[in-house]
Amino acid sequence: MTQDYQKAQDNFQSAAAQNCALAQNDLGDMYLYGRGVARDPSSALDWYRKAAQQNDAMGQNNLGYMHLHGLGVQAGPKQALDWLIKSSARGNPFAQDSLGYMYLTGIGVDRDPAQSFQCFKSAAEQGYAESEIHLAELYRKGPGVEQSTDEAIRWYCAAAATGSVAAHLQVQNLNASCPTIAAPNHD
Repeated sequence: MTQDYQKAQDNFQSAAAQNCALAQNDLGDMYLYGRGVARDPSSALDWYRKAAQQNDAMGQNNLGYMHLHGLGVQAGPKQALDWLIKSSARGNPFAQDSLGYMYLTGIGVDRDPAQSFQCFKSAAEQGYAESEIHLAELYRKGPGVEQSTDEAIRWYCAAAATGSVAAHLQVQNLNASCPTIAAPNHD
């Protein structure tokens, strides 16, 4: 199946003009990644901002990501934090993962491994493989949570079940296996 980026852009433009936050966010993606249009982080930032201002969780996440990494705008951890907190409060696992990273590294916030653990756990419990790996790492190394190789393996196995080669390799490095490759109970 070939992708018709021009048709997608036309449809997104039409919907975005009617204040459809999803279309605004999708236009942001097109400009950020150069899909069917010239790569233009500044235009991506504008479209993400429009979606974010309509309380779209993904738009808020993407706007926070742009500020965090200085894409289309000067890096601004404070602005990133504000947008990521809004998105995270709406249950966005991508934002929760980014917040976990910020708290773990101390970018834009006081370093707080326990808060980092909570953020990664919230995203991992939604099945977000990157956070499952981050959570496993915290269990393996101990910052923010009591070390537990068994919990580390359990979360690596959850990520491996989604096809994560990195998680599968970590399980092997721990001389373990994922016999059922079942995701952990998210209670």
